[in-house]
Amino acid sequence: MAFVPFAWIAFYCHPSADDFAYAWSSKYLGILSSCKRDYLNWNGRYFSNLLVFCNPISFNSFWAYKLVPLLLLITSFFSLNLLINELFQESSIGKLHTFYTAILLLIILIHLPQLAQGIYWYTGAITYQLAIILQCLYFTHLLRFFKKKYWLNHRLDLLLLLVQAAVIIGFNETAMVQLVLLHSILAIYMKNKNSLLLIMVVFVCSLMVVLAPGNEGRSAQFENNHQFVHSLVYSVLQTARFSVSWIGSLSLFTASLLSLPILYQFNRSSPAHAILKIKPIQYLILLGILIFASVFPAYWAMGMLAQHRTVNVACFYFIPLWFLFLSSWLQHSQNEWSKRLLQFVVKYRTALLVVFIASSCLQGNLYLVSKDLLTGTASSYSTEMEMRYVHINRCKAENVSCCAVDSLKNKPLSIFNFDLDKNPEYWINKGEAAYFGITKINTK
Repeated sequence: MAFVPFAWIAFYCHPSADDFAYAWSSKYLGILSSCKRDYLNWNGRYFSNLLVFCNPISFNSFWAYKLVPLLLLITSFFSLNLLINELFQESSIGKLHTFYTAILLLIILIHLPQLAQGIYWYTGAITYQLAIILQCLYFTHLLRFFKKKYWLNHRLDLLLLLVQAAVIIGFNETAMVQLVLLHSILAIYMKNKNSLLLIMVVFVCSLMVVLAPGNEGRSAQFENNHQFVHSLVYSVLQTARFSVSWIGSLSLFTASLLSLPILYQFNRSSPAHAILKIKPIQYLILLGILIFASVFPAYWAMGMLAQHRTVNVACFYFIPLWFLFLSSWLQHSQNEWSKRLLQFVVKYRTALLVVFIASSCLQGNLYLVSKDLLTGTASSYSTEMEMRYVHINRCKAENVSCCAVDSLKNKPLSIFNFDLDKNPEYWINKGEAAYFGITKINTK
């Protein structure tokens, strides 16, 4: 039931900002020509660019636009479930992997730093959330490959892995850095032909992103870019900030306590599991690297963390890794204190469950989504946007030189992203005017 609000509110979301500019470009310049232009002038995301130019509104389907968040939520669950099942299928957790996946995904959705841009805004969601989904599928395939559990056969599975890696790297710089780090570690520890071939392809594809001519064009828009010390210091500070924010939240804290007995049983039933061989300190280092790798590219390219949708990537993996850290901690610290903590959780688990449910509903994104739905803010926002489209089309029919629209009164925090400006020369205004085929547009 907790997922219903996240699915329901998708029917009230609307395109904004880059959505209109990309849709106009693909409609009038063509998808491939638009991709080439962006690669040469804006960024090196050779695969996500292809998809953002396939925005449903490029084909005049605003209804299909609303279905994209639903598909992302469903496929997020499906891909994460596959990965968890592959990791724990021979353990007690594996038997209930679907239930644990649902709880895990709910916690992730509650804590995402930027829900609106991460799920309900097509351009941001396709660039980052779809990359996460494909990464989960890739990690699952990679695990099966090294276990020699081939979907087809050794050669074809390896070829498919190479293609998957190339596609994922082309989505965004954060995904690129993550795969570079992962395959560097695999190449060092495994030292076989497969891992070396994978790292070679990962590096070549990463160079296609990093050396893209468009990167210079984008970086030129920001004054403090490419400052290593500045990027390093602020990335470290943001790593500490988000770590404390997520671990310190009441919902994740109570969920962590409630998970201890489950993790304890997992440790007892699977003492030789590879996950338990990783020490707690190694998990903590990995958690820090995960956030750092998600924010450093933004600071390096722009000199600032302009938006938090890149941190959504870190959040999606941080929370599952946090529970793996707890499992490892239980395995390596079997002392009187940990036993007392387990006894405390077992004794007060009903109260802890109540606190977890209450905190999940009263803070974070579940609260924002529920509030926007129950107060009618989301539906009112959608009505305003529909009325705006009617007004814009009227301006077009009457050949008005500058179409003045009402400013939005309702801006639901869970799905609202960007809006028009009073200045018709503002980049968002110019993109929306081009899409609707009018000369200029602004807010009153």
